[in-house]
Amino acid sequence: MTHEAGLDCDYVPYSIDTKIYKPRPKKEARERLGLPDDAWIVGTVAMNKGNPSRKNFVQMLEAFANCKKRHRNMIYFLQTDRGEGIQGMINLPGLLKNLGLEEGKDVIFCNQQVQATVGFPQEYLADVYSALDCHMLVSAGEGFGIPTIEAQACGTPVIVGDWTAHTELCFSGRMVSKKDAEPIYTSFEAYQYVPHVRGIEHAIECEYKHPSPTEKGVRMVKENFDVDVVRDKHWKPVLDKIQKAVDNVQLA
Repeated sequence: MTHEAGLDCDYVPYSIDTKIYKPRPKKEARERLGLPDDAWIVGTVAMNKGNPSRKNFVQMLEAFANCKKRHRNMIYFLQTDRGEGIQGMINLPGLLKNLGLEEGKDVIFCNQQVQATVGFPQEYLADVYSALDCHMLVSAGEGFGIPTIEAQACGTPVIVGDWTAHTELCFSGRMVSKKDAEPIYTSFEAYQYVPHVRGIEHAIECEYKHPSPTEKGVRMVKENFDVDVVRDKHWKPVLDKIQKAVDNVQLA
């Protein structure tokens, strides 16, 4: 699209280390995180930023709450800030109460002290993804969506929206259709989408009953977004191009 607009650009995607983000035994990952082995766990790794939330935490939690009524073994793991009393965040514990969800039983938060201070190491996040049955990030829009490829690299299917960067990154899992979302025109003169709760609920239900195969997700991420692949295939040519341009300027 950039080229179609008459502009020049180079393409270098984000990358992850697939020597860290790789499939791990689910049982062992759950033991390290203190999560129950007999639960079906959906999770979201995302920033709690903005109110209304660009990550659509409200819609995802409402959809989960509806599914939870039918499947008592479901748990939602949230790798994010709780947002209590913080301007510009969704008060997630308050939302749980309104939805009839019990914290610590139906919904589990990551360690908030670590979240707010030093942050979590990549090895921990790889355990989080490996412990999940599904990673859900049906956000209104993504410039890329790193958790989506991290999850798939760990052999975990994803639930995303079929819009913005999501569409290009879903190799294993399910996409909520634009027909199940409302378009929102943004200041970037482009559309983001707010999904209908029923669309997310349907995706969770389908994934619960019919788990997506994960081999393609692992392979596609490794072949296209591994840090060594991106370095050699994308960064080196771009940096060589920049160096040549700098040399030409110096010669001139």
